[in-house]
Amino acid sequence: MIRANHTDLGHTDSGQRESGQTDSGQTESGQIDSHVKPRGALNDRRWQEVLDAAAALFEQKGYQATTLQDVASKVKILAPSLYYYIRTKEDLLFSVMRRAHQFGLAVLDEPVEVAGADAEARFEAFIRRWMGGTYPPPIRLVERDIRFLSVEHQAEVLAWRDRMDDYVAGIVRQGVSEGAFDPNVDPGVAASTLFVVLNATRTWFREPGRISYTELADWYVRLFLAGLRTGILPTPAGATGAGRSLS
Repeated sequence: MIRANHTDLGHTDSGQRESGQTDSGQTESGQIDSHVKPRGALNDRRWQEVLDAAAALFEQKGYQATTLQDVASKVKILAPSLYYYIRTKEDLLFSVMRRAHQFGLAVLDEPVEVAGADAEARFEAFIRRWMGGTYPPPIRLVERDIRFLSVEHQAEVLAWRDRMDDYVAGIVRQGVSEGAFDPNVDPGVAASTLFVVLNATRTWFREPGRISYTELADWYVRLFLAGLRTGILPTPAGATGAGRSLS
């Protein structure tokens, strides 16, 4: 989703979690449990409003320049009320990122008829599912502000991203084994490139325009499948075709 190179992530102590802080909402299997709410959060609608406000402000002003008072004012509540949901501003940033990744991980679930299909069909279906989803805006802060998360929270976000990368890379490896995709393709490069393109779409695409959103999805499918097919893609310098070189 939305992913960043691991080497880009530096930790600052501006948002350290306190002892006994809220559960991250991740199950033992690594899934994000969308039903887990922050401590004391009984009003889910208001919590979503808080996340919407925080996401918008972090995008507009940046994480460091945004205060909890800013968030409270945007939601029209008193600032101390935020502590009903969170302990620190870093908690809020992590919650915004967790909600975004809930979408991405849900898109990995394939219908039965797709799960048993060939790689080209699975790759196309994934692009269409992603493009057809409602992605929590905005997404750019995930790349820009992940460095402000605690080490623990960074690790969780990276684990979610790795699962998404691994899913796409697995489809590419399937295509290579089926003889449909060029064996010189690096699955990690393909996965990283796809997510960069998909995630950037909502930052620039506007309707009405020269093409519709559906037509853009069609274009993405043609673009990536043409690039992956055997005999079309040149071998990148240093690529082995077997691993994930951008993570």
